[in-house]
Amino acid sequence: MDPARSERLHFLDGLRGWAAVAVLFCHTFIEVFPYDIDVAKRLAFLLPFSGASAVYAFFVISGFSLSIGYVRTQDGRDLARTAVSRYPRLALPILAATTLVYLMMISGAIPDAAKRVAPLHLALQFEPSVTHVLQFSLFDVFFRFSFETAYILPLWSMEFELLGSALIIGLLVIVGRRKMRVLVYGVLYLILAGFSVFYPTAGLYSLFVAGMVLAELYVRWRPRRPLHYLLLAGLFCFGCLAPYLASHRPGIIYHAGIIAFCAASFWLPWLRSLLEVRLSRYLGRISFPLYLVHGPILFSFSLWALKVLQPLGFDSSTTNTIVALCTIPIAIGCAAAFEPVNNVAIRTSRRFGAVLVAQAAKYLRRREPALGAVVDAA
Repeated sequence: MDPARSERLHFLDGLRGWAAVAVLFCHTFIEVFPYDIDVAKRLAFLLPFSGASAVYAFFVISGFSLSIGYVRTQDGRDLARTAVSRYPRLALPILAATTLVYLMMISGAIPDAAKRVAPLHLALQFEPSVTHVLQFSLFDVFFRFSFETAYILPLWSMEFELLGSALIIGLLVIVGRRKMRVLVYGVLYLILAGFSVFYPTAGLYSLFVAGMVLAELYVRWRPRRPLHYLLLAGLFCFGCLAPYLASHRPGIIYHAGIIAFCAASFWLPWLRSLLEVRLSRYLGRISFPLYLVHGPILFSFSLWALKVLQPLGFDSSTTNTIVALCTIPIAIGCAAAFEPVNNVAIRTSRRFGAVLVAQAAKYLRRREPALGAVVDAA
C-alpha cells in the first residue's frame, strides 16, 4: 500500500473525538440538565460546550479527510471507492442506533412524552414502527430530516454530511488534478460563504470546501518561522471565540472562527500533540458512536436518574448537576459498547466500495477496452 495513502493523521481522530464530547457536554449541561439558566448561558460561550461549533468542525474535518488522500496520491480508484462507500458508512450505524431507540421506545425504557422533562418532551412523540425505522435510517435522515419524526435528534447534520461529501468528491473528480484547483476551491468557498447571508445552509457547505483548501495547504506547506507560529496562535485564539461569534457575529465570521480553530489544530505542534495522545485517539474512535447514542441515553438513563434523585430533597440545580455528571460516563461507556457495530459498518462499507469499483472496472474493460485502460491508469 502507498505510504502516503496509508498514513493516518491521528490529530484528526482527536479533533473528532473532542468535538463529539463537546456535543455531549452541550446537550447535557446546557440544553437538558443545566445548573441554572445563567450558568448555561455562560457555558455556551466556552468552546468545549459549544455543540454547534463542534458539528461545524465536523464538516471542516470531513472536507479535509475526504480530500487529503486524493491530494496526496491522485488515485482515482481510491476516490471512487470512497464515493461508493460513503452512504453505507453513515447509514449502517444510524440504522443500528435507530433500531435500539425503537426497542427502547416500545419497551418503555424511553418514557412517554408526558413523563419527560423539557425539552425532551417535545421529541419522540410519534408511534414507532419497523417501517418507520427503515425509512428514517436509510432515507429521511439524509434527504428529508424532521425533528418531529426523528429517532435521534443530533442526526440533523447527516443531510449536510452526505451532500457535503458528494460536493467534495465531485470537485475532486472535476478539478482535482488541475493546477488551478486551489483557486477554484477558494472562489467556490467565497461564493457559498457569501450566499450564506441569504441562505444560511450554503454557509455550511462552505465549511466542507474550506476543509479541502486546508488539505491542499497541509500537503504543500509547513510552518517553519516564528511568524508562522505566531499566525497559527492567532488563529487558535480567534477560533476559541467561535461560540461568542455564534451569537454576536453569526454566519461568515462565525464560520471563519471554526475554520481558524481547525487550521490551528492541524499545524500547531502543542495542539496536535494533545489531539494525538491515547485518550484523544480513543475518543476519535468512538466519536460517531458517541454522537449516535448520547441522545437516547438522555431520554432513558438520565430521565431515570432524575426520577430517582427528585424525592431525595435536593434543589433542582444540584439534582441536574448530579444527573449530568452521571450521564457523561454512561454515554461514553455506551459509545464504547457500540464501537464494534461502528467497526463492522466501516469494514462492510469499505468492502462494498472495493467490490463495486472492481466490478465496474471489469465491466468497462470488457465493453470499452480503451476506457478500461483509462480506468486502470487512474
